[in-house]
Amino acid sequence: MQEVYSLVGYPTNTVTHQTGDAWVPFSAGKDQACTIALYKGQGRIIFSHSPYESDLKVLKVISDPDETGST
Repeated sequence: MQEVYSLVGYPTNTVTHQTGDAWVPFSAGKDQACTIALYKGQGRIIFSHSPYESDLKVLKVISDPDETGST
């Protein structure tokens, strides 16, 4: 996440929430939670939290000039 922030700057806002994989017993799902970095007027970057790694991985980048930057 810090590498992304150093490249594109800090977001206007961030939101973190659990995904459905967090509730599946013995799930080997790679994204049990995700953090969404909101950039006002630019879009979003979605990071995946893996229970097996300490680093967050970029899951998706969404370009949206109408992004409000708030939840």
